[in-house]
Amino acid sequence: MKSKNASILPEDKAKLKQQVEEAKDNAINEVNGATSPQDATTKRDKAIGVINGIGLTEAEKAKAAKDLADAKADAIQKIKDAATAKTNEIEKCFNLTRR
Repeated sequence: MKSKNASILPEDKAKLKQQVEEAKDNAINEVNGATSPQDATTKRDKAIGVINGIGLTEAEKAKAAKDLADAKADAIQKIKDAATAKTNEIEKCFNLTRR
């Protein structure tokens, strides 16, 4: 299991929460269908394993990829802005002619 303070995208958070809810609902149905206390305990343990197995890894990777893409886009834009500003500064300079 990953960090409890993982950074994930809002849409991934919603998907993961939905997966947890579905797993919970399925588990409750399974436990309600148990035929003995031991069966209920076995189904409970299996369900807890399924819920705990819902991973954040892919969601974290998606967030990290988006953060990297945003950082690259920002860096490229700042480089372009700096180059444009310098080009404009150069263009404003007076041309000297040789005599």
